[in-house]
Order: sequence, then structure tokens, then C-alpha cells
Amino acid sequence: MDAFSAWKISENDFPVDGNEVTKLRFLASYATLSPSTYNTQPWLFIVEGKGLGLYLDRRQGLAVIDPEDRQMVLGCASALYYMEVAAKYFGYKLEITLKSEEEGDEDLLARITLGVPHQPSEEEKLLFNVITKTHPNKKAFHKGPVANDDLVALKEVVAKQGAWLHICDSNEKNALTRMIIEADYIQGSKRNFRRELASWTDRRRLLSGDGTPQATLSTKRILTSMEPLAERRFTVEDDSVVSDEKMLDHMPVLAVLGSVTGALSNKIMAGRGFAALILEAELRGIAFSTLNQPCQLPETRLRMYDELGLQGRAHIILRLGYPKKKAEILPRRPIGSVVLSNVEEIAPVVPKKNMLDALVNFFTKKPS
Repeated sequence: MDAFSAWKISENDFPVDGNEVTKLRFLASYATLSPSTYNTQPWLFIVEGKGLGLYLDRRQGLAVIDPEDRQMVLGCASALYYMEVAAKYFGYKLEITLKSEEEGDEDLLARITLGVPHQPSEEEKLLFNVITKTHPNKKAFHKGPVANDDLVALKEVVAKQGAWLHICDSNEKNALTRMIIEADYIQGSKRNFRRELASWTDRRRLLSGDGTPQATLSTKRILTSMEPLAERRFTVEDDSVVSDEKMLDHMPVLAVLGSVTGALSNKIMAGRGFAALILEAELRGIAFSTLNQPCQLPETRLRMYDELGLQGRAHIILRLGYPKKKAEILPRRPIGSVVLSNVEEIAPVVPKKNMLDALVNFFTKKPS
């Protein structure tokens, strides 16, 4: 399996004469190029009639740093935005019905069908063309400031999705950097955290097409060392992991992306806002990486609101700047494991009721 073949997708392969589902499956191929925490790719698309259902893929969950599945929802919402951008480019608007808070299936996020024909604008075409070029960049950035016009544009595209982007001033950047470092060490001191990180950075992730496989980073090294890792931070000019003392010098812009409330609908807005931001940033030559440690710990997350004066719920912390080097491309799972024809592909064999009853009786039977 070529773990990077997803990035070679060609617009020439769009099934012009295909039916609705065939077209939606093709558009979902662009959705899967969206970034996610540890590159878990937490989305699953299932064919439902003439449309697709977008579901959380529980196999890709992060029990330690994301026990409430917040980042999983953000990742799926980001993929949904990518799919919308692709659909507009190929001449369609998507009809998207978001799951209501009361709806039964806890894994369902949205139902998607092809909508009315759409004539893409020049801006929409440009956004589509950077989908395959947009990657988190953990490498060094130029130290110069990001143009104010660019920052205003990024705030506007996030707001258009119903979310907000807070650009830190110098005092806020100092305070937030201290929290990033503190949270990094708190998490790193916990073996279950480092075990989860080791799993998603294992080089054998290339076989499944997910994670951030590291050829030189062994499980033993992660479990027995407290050293900061590039996966959780970033590297500087000599490709060494940035130190505590130098971190502030290598973040031209530090920003926080969030939503008004913590409701599911607001998390979806934030995920879509994140996707809109990174595509717009790529258009403007701005690189990004995430430093979400303070968002992953309740104690530092609460302090963020106090020290930065944030209103609402913070979800993503972004480092923004003009890159010195190209970002590394991360693997992707094969589309056949992400877009399923029906529920039977997930559980093709369902035990008969009498078999289930027998198992229950066996395990609950009291000794005579």
C-alpha cells in the first residue's frame, strides 16, 4: 500500500457521468486530506441512500488527550469543510444536515447529499487548488511579523464559519507560551500519555496510513525520556526540537481559535473555521502548526480564559508564520477504509440473539 497515494488525487478523475453516491465518494477523497490531531483521521463516511453519513470513527480516538472526543469532532468538521470546497469546485453545493443534540446515534455528525448546481468563484477555485498543498508545518518559521492584512483576513474567514480567532498580543503570547510549556511537561510526566503518543508515532503507522510515523523515535525512547518532542512542539533551524527558552522567539504569531459555546454545533463551527483558516493561510503563504497542550488539560484551559480574557470555548492554539522549509506530508488511510458502502461493511456478521443470550447467561451465572 502506498500510504501517500491519497495526495496524488487528480481532478480529472471526477466521475462526471456518475450517480450522486459515486460523486460524493470522490468528493470525500478530498475531505480525508484535512489535518487532525496526531493525524488520527477520525472520520468515517457511510453510504445512506443517495447520500453519505459522516460519523466519528471510534477506532481513531485518543483516550488520554481527548477523552471527551472534542478534537475528534473538530477533525471531522474540518473534513466536512474540505468536502464542501471540493464540491463547489466541481459544480455543486452540498446539502448538509447536522445532527441535532437529541438525535440517537452518538457517532453521527452530519448527513450529506448533492445539492443544486454551483458556479465556482475564482476564490473558490483557488481554495480548492491548495487542498493538496496544505500541511501542518513543524519546521522553523521566519521571525518577521505576519502582515496585518493577512491576519485580518484569517479572522474574517473563521468568523464566517461562526467561530472566532484571537490573535495574542505580546503579553498574552508570553503567558500562553508559559502555559504551553507547563502543560507539555505535565502531560509528558504521565506514562499513559507517552504510551498513546508512542502508538501514533510508531513507524509501522505507514502500514495503516495514519499517525505521524517517526523512523528514529522508538517506543522505549518516548516511554523512558522526558525530553520535549517535535510532534508536540516544532523544530528550529538546525532541525533540533525547540527549547523552552527559545520557543517564544520562533512563534511570529500565536493565536487561539474557539467557539461561543461548547455545544456540538459550535464545535462543528470551530472545526470548519480551522479548515477555512488553514486553506486561506496557504493561499497567503502562511504556515501553521498547532500547540494544543493547554486545551488538553482542564487546569491550564481554565487559566487561558482568565489570563487571555477569552470569551467562549478555546479549542485550538495555532503558531502562524512564513515558513523557511516545506512541511512534511503525512500518510493517509486508503479511501476504501474511510468511505463504506453500508453498515454491513463495519459489522458483516451479527451474532444471533440466542447466541448473545447464551454468552450473557454464561458470564452472569452464579456458582452453584
